[in-house]
Amino acid sequence: MSKKLGIFCILLGILCLLASAGFVFYNRMEAQSGAEFSQTLLQAVQENVVETAKMEPEQPENPTEEVILESEPREMVTVLAGEYESIGILSIPALELELPVLTDWSYEKLKKAPCHYHGSCYESDFVIAAHNYPAHFGYLSQLRSGDLLTFTDMDAEVILYEVVVVDL
Repeated sequence: MSKKLGIFCILLGILCLLASAGFVFYNRMEAQSGAEFSQTLLQAVQENVVETAKMEPEQPENPTEEVILESEPREMVTVLAGEYESIGILSIPALELELPVLTDWSYEKLKKAPCHYHGSCYESDFVIAAHNYPAHFGYLSQLRSGDLLTFTDMDAEVILYEVVVVDL
């Protein structure tokens, strides 16, 4: 009986090793797919940023209207790039990353590219979420205080951010 139990344990161990190898393979394929999709989407977003920036903004008929509009919160412009809406491009030079940022997050979208999670790039509450794929946010822990990040919105306005603390 102990011989049968030993064989069962060995077979169970082999099955567990095969399952873990399958999970590793699946995760690597998902990461590769996300990296490829992000780069394809990045090109479409970059083209749209240029096109949107070329458009002339509408001038208000009443000059006092402009003052009122500036005091209101700015809406982030979204542009359809491929089948997804995007709000801009996140650049992290220290990690040699340039990524499109999708408008709203979902688990399915996070597999494709970083997503807007909360707030506005024009306020102090802007949050971007991404997967920990190597081509997405997998190496954020390598950032150091003082590293710079930029977010370019669809109007080609560049907003600069500085890493203050990296807490692991």
